[in-house]
Amino acid sequence: MAAERNGRWGKPVPIPGLAKLGSDAGIASIACPTANGCVVVGGYLASSNDSGEFVASERNGRWGSASKLAGFGALDTAGDGGGPSALSCLSPGNCVVGGTYAANADFAGGAVEAFVASERNGRWGKAIEVPGIPAPSSAICEPDSDACVAGQVLSMSCSLGGTTCVAGGWYDTKAINGSAAFVTTYKNGRWSKVTQFSGLAAPDDSQVSSLSCTPGGSCAAGGSGRTTGPGFLAFEKNGTWSPAHPVRF
Repeated sequence: MAAERNGRWGKPVPIPGLAKLGSDAGIASIACPTANGCVVVGGYLASSNDSGEFVASERNGRWGSASKLAGFGALDTAGDGGGPSALSCLSPGNCVVGGTYAANADFAGGAVEAFVASERNGRWGKAIEVPGIPAPSSAICEPDSDACVAGQVLSMSCSLGGTTCVAGGWYDTKAINGSAAFVTTYKNGRWSKVTQFSGLAAPDDSQVSSLSCTPGGSCAAGGSGRTTGPGFLAFEKNGTWSPAHPVRF
């Protein structure tokens, strides 16, 4: 890691404790809720050749020791699920992370699914499957496939200084390769079941690829789908999402 202060970049430094977890480590996402505090998430290769995920926090220019993302190993039984892809924070010590994991038990060839995890007051809870996403099945996964991608978290955003975070991505529906865009909201320590946008047909091969929330708690989502052509936008206010509006170029 390297940090910039007053316009000047310092020397790269290793994240403490990461070498003890495994090798070939890489950072997937970083968030800085304050000028003096940041969080990173990423992955590493464990000695068993399985992938592992880590989190580490920085305060006032000093990095704490990297630690495993709690509960991820119990989800990622196939050991190659991809790991974290998005990170956002409400405030120092209160962050969320999302990405993918691979579970052998879900499908004969293994299925890649979406997960989320949250940190409250400096302590990370267990990674969980995104609530409300249907379990993979033979209607989704090709029987002769080595693996199946059934869902992904692609983006996250928190209302900085507020109380809510939103994660978005896509999951497969009953039709093979027929994905549906989703959002799920984190508030008061709990994740909501996934919400689909009205205005999008399902399955639509749609996805939420970008999210942004204001300090006041309102959010916007952007993505793509067959119904909307090149892209769509949707807006949230007071917990209610608008229909997906096509973006024309």
